[in-house]
Amino acid sequence: MNFDKELDFKAWDLIKKWSNEYKIYRLAKKISTKNNKFDWLNLNNQNFTGYRDYEINLVGEDYFERFSEKVEYDEANSLNDLFEQMEKQIPYIADDNANIYDEDLELQSFEKMKYLIDNHLEYFETFEPEKTSIHNVLRAAERYIIEDFLYEFHNEFKKEFTKELEKELSIEEDLGIEM
Repeated sequence: MNFDKELDFKAWDLIKKWSNEYKIYRLAKKISTKNNKFDWLNLNNQNFTGYRDYEINLVGEDYFERFSEKVEYDEANSLNDLFEQMEKQIPYIADDNANIYDEDLELQSFEKMKYLIDNHLEYFETFEPEKTSIHNVLRAAERYIIEDFLYEFHNEFKKEFTKELEKELSIEEDLGIEM
C-alpha cells in the first residue's frame, strides 16, 4: 500500500484510536502471555528491568511512538516501507530501553541469565570471563530479551494494524465515501 493523503489520514486516525483504546498495552500483554519465552515477564505491575520505570509494555509504547512519528512526518513511501524501517529500529529501541544501572540489572538476574543461555547461547562464543563483568552479561541478556520481544511485537503489530487499516479503507470504499 503506497501512502497517499487518504491512507496517511486513515493511518493517523488508526494510530489515535489505538492510543485511546490502550491497544499497545493489550498487544504487549498478549505476546508476553502467549509465548512461554516471555511469560515470566508478567505485565501485572511487575517491572522486570528494575525501578527505572521500563516495563515490557513501555517498550511497546516506545516502538509505537516511533511508528507514529514516522507516519506524522511522512518518513515512508508505503506501509511496507514503514514496517521495514520499524524493523530496522528494533535493535536501537532495545538498546535504549535496557538498563545501565547495576541495581536494576540485578533484578531477576537468574531469569535473565537463563533466558540468555536458553535463547542466545551464541553470546558466550566470544565471551571472555576476565574481560567481561556480570554487569555486561546482564545488560546483554536484558537487551536480547527486549529485542526478541520487540520482533514478536513488531510482527503482531504489523499484522493487526494492517488488517484494521485495510478494513477501514474497505468500509469507506463499500460506502462510496471519498476523502
